[in-house]
Amino acid sequence: MQNIVHIDEKWFNMTKKAKTYYLLPEEEDPLHTVQNKNNIGKVMFLAAVARPRFDVQGNVTFSRKIGCCGKKEPE
Repeated sequence: MQNIVHIDEKWFNMTKKAKTYYLLPEEEDPLHTVQNKNNIGKVMFLAAVARPRFDVQGNVTFSRKIGCCGKKEPE
């Protein structure tokens, strides 16, 4: 169990099909740039977590800093 890397990905829609806006009378309607409600783009976030790795002398060979990245769905 010491040599496991946990990877998680999560997909999010860039916008919703229907949004409700509560605006003041002097405010303009927000710009909604989706051309077709059935063609909404997605964004994926990928995260990985692992334990640090050490060599025989106790030096850190892997500092468990993998990071988190985002990816946009190809159109």
